[in-house]
Amino acid sequence: METKTSETIGATAHGCWHPDGRFIAFSLSPVAQAFYVGTERLIEPFDLKSDMLMLDVETDELIRTPLLETEDYETFPNFSADGKKLFFSSAKYFQVPASVDSIRYSLCTIEFDTKTRFWGTKVDTLLDAQTEGKSFTFPRASYDGKWLMYCQMDFGMFPVDHPEGDLWLMDLQTGERRALEEVNSNDAESYHSWSSNSHWFVFTSRRGDGMYTQLYLSCIDENGKVGKPFLLPQQNPRKYYMEMFDAYNCPDFTKTKVDFNMREVRQEVFSDKRIQVKIKQ
Repeated sequence: METKTSETIGATAHGCWHPDGRFIAFSLSPVAQAFYVGTERLIEPFDLKSDMLMLDVETDELIRTPLLETEDYETFPNFSADGKKLFFSSAKYFQVPASVDSIRYSLCTIEFDTKTRFWGTKVDTLLDAQTEGKSFTFPRASYDGKWLMYCQMDFGMFPVDHPEGDLWLMDLQTGERRALEEVNSNDAESYHSWSSNSHWFVFTSRRGDGMYTQLYLSCIDENGKVGKPFLLPQQNPRKYYMEMFDAYNCPDFTKTKVDFNMREVRQEVFSDKRIQVKIKQ
């Protein structure tokens, strides 16, 4: 599918499926990277610009709103459990790469009506980056509608590159929030996902060697009490955690075995045949 059009700033990037499977929320965000001199930090990815829209997979239409096509940088969409709200991160306009170390993202939400296919009329800010002096990214709502887990760091958008990046938990009923001290470490925690029953979550951490991300699992009860995390078990842990030059990113749960034909997928990816999306009028 060709998602770039003459009216939008680029092709789709970070996405999230709506619970009903018809819609996908996408950011449009060409990414660049800044490299540090020294050993304290190595790399800082950042968006050159970023908007957000919805794709209707039944009609191949992009559904836009001027509220998410501004000078601000909107990214990392995620739907609420009932599909009525979209959580996302948003940063004020900044000059890059000169001000890359002062970029901070707020945590925001906007409504979306699947019946009328219209966005809400306002953007609500849950956590304001300027007030808090922190950056909030990668929101993930639990499937039972109780919690919102997100990453908090000093600045930037990709927590995987920030040693101070931690996981935080917000109660969606009361707005109360806390750092997940039970699972956080002195290195980067990021890329978390919920199980379908909302009693488990998986996340990546660099606590092992400070360089490679590994997967950790932890449980959570109905009151938000979190258990001690443990490294994803492997039949051959020495091979997968000590001898391979592989890092684990963006994990998610599945209820069934994934039927994945690499050859067919490669043919689809590199094929010239594309369905051109259109803008919803």
